[in-house]
Amino acid sequence: MPYLRGGTLEDKLTGRLLTLEEASVLLEQLSSALTYMHAFGLLHRDIKPANILFDCNHKLFLADFGTVSWLGEKPGYDGHMMGTPQYVAPEILAGYVDERSDIYSVGILLYRMLTGYVPFDGPRDQICLHHWQTQPLAPSLRNPSLPRRVERVILRALEKDPSRRYQTIEGLLHAYQKAIEAPTFFKQLSWHW
Repeated sequence: MPYLRGGTLEDKLTGRLLTLEEASVLLEQLSSALTYMHAFGLLHRDIKPANILFDCNHKLFLADFGTVSWLGEKPGYDGHMMGTPQYVAPEILAGYVDERSDIYSVGILLYRMLTGYVPFDGPRDQICLHHWQTQPLAPSLRNPSLPRRVERVILRALEKDPSRRYQTIEGLLHAYQKAIEAPTFFKQLSWHW
């Protein structure tokens, strides 16, 4: 893997929110990476800001494949959850994952990029229980300037029932871009930090 000088998304989120357009650029690049993985039947299962790295041209690289599993694999839950609790889909706790589990994690990532918070935080067991049972606080209550149509996209990605989420990462990307009325492709990010 090349040395990536641009740092992580975690670094870039420290002390600031992303604009709707910046989040769209990142979502587009992340969608490309996940579409490629999912086409080969692979699931990341640990999408979070610390696992998103950038080169000096702001190109996104998805890292840390230590929790990757095969599509449809039932890894079994032995009391030791793999992945980061704040970003884990509820069905992982039941021992089943598919593409929609990654979509849930991307929904949490959007929530964090646009509000500065994850939906659930605290002790590991409490976070897991919240993912399973609790509806997240509406993102607009954390960031009142967030448009309601964007909030609806985020909340659909965070549905507890995978059948109610976007069924593909491309579906999430398309819905988000339509919600912000942004063109499909952006030329380059202009980080202002």
